[in-house]
Amino acid sequence: MQSLTTHYQQLLGLPSTWKVEDVDLSMLGKQVVIRLVYTGKNISCPECGDTCNIYDHAPEQKWRHLDELSRHNREHLYR
Repeated sequence: MQSLTTHYQQLLGLPSTWKVEDVDLSMLGKQVVIRLVYTGKNISCPECGDTCNIYDHAPEQKWRHLDELSRHNREHLYR
């Protein structure tokens, strides 16, 4: 049987540089909180496209994803 983290890694179709670190499934609260982390060493600049090293980390970002089976999906992103 698949773990929840493996299930959501595949469900979200994440590239290998992103990892589902944790999944918190709340049946009573009808929500799923998915914690993602960036595991890559380099990243592309959104303005010029050059590859550069990551020197620091941005604050956690949260957003609501599409609902799945009447549960609210909330994703937390760590870099």
